Amino acid sequence: MKMKAIQKQKETPAAAHAERKKSSSFTLIELLVVISIIAILASMLLPALNKARMKARSASCSSNLKNVGLALLSYSSDFDDFMVLPCQGDMPGQGSYDTDRWHMVLWNCGYLKMDKVLYCPEAAGRRNVNYASNHTYPWWKTGNVYGVNRATFVYNWSTKRRIKLPEVKRPTSRIYAADSISGVETANYMNHSLDVSRTSSDNAVFFPYHEMNCNILWVDGHLSSIRAATPTRTGVWDVLPLNPKYPNGWGKTLYLYND
Repeated sequence: MKMKAIQKQKETPAAAHAERKKSSSFTLIELLVVISIIAILASMLLPALNKARMKARSASCSSNLKNVGLALLSYSSDFDDFMVLPCQGDMPGQGSYDTDRWHMVLWNCGYLKMDKVLYCPEAAGRRNVNYASNHTYPWWKTGNVYGVNRATFVYNWSTKRRIKLPEVKRPTSRIYAADSISGVETANYMNHSLDVSRTSSDNAVFFPYHEMNCNILWVDGHLSSIRAATPTRTGVWDVLPLNPKYPNGWGKTLYLYND
């Protein structure tokens, strides 16, 4: 009897350990339940995270445009109040389309030294910026950057001359630069030259990258956003106020023309 009792005592700890191990182990069903709960929580959090990321990119875009605005106005201050053209090549004998777009001028003159302030981060996230840090073709030369108002600062369509800052009428309501995209439906890149028409085959049009909003820099240096009617190339244009001087031609160009 004593031998059996001793043997039982020796076996009892091992048996107890096995029982504890069995009771503490996950079954396959329990593991699947845990995985399912994690997946549900992730699906609930992802939209909030995506929205937060988009808001952060919109804030970063506004900051970029603010820096661009400071550089543009600094250039005017140093160069007899002349505005920076979307491209010097827009004026006969003034420059080249390959070397004298607005971002190249500001870069070469030392007003900007960070590539990433030249374009919208949300556009870059959507691959609307064909970026290359060594300034090679195509993003640098073709201008995958914010669009600068071509109507006011090239020649206002009536005179072949550059406009000076003091000549700009109502600078608080005159667009200087904005989120842009190529007017060509098959070319989904930002474009340096913001056109004055609803659509364009050669230049840029407005684009609402930020949850239907388009970030805009005004001539006086302040920033705002315009909410588009639709998330398309014409969505921003469709909510711009009418210019009564051009009811049948260019239409809604009040924020662009210098009149």
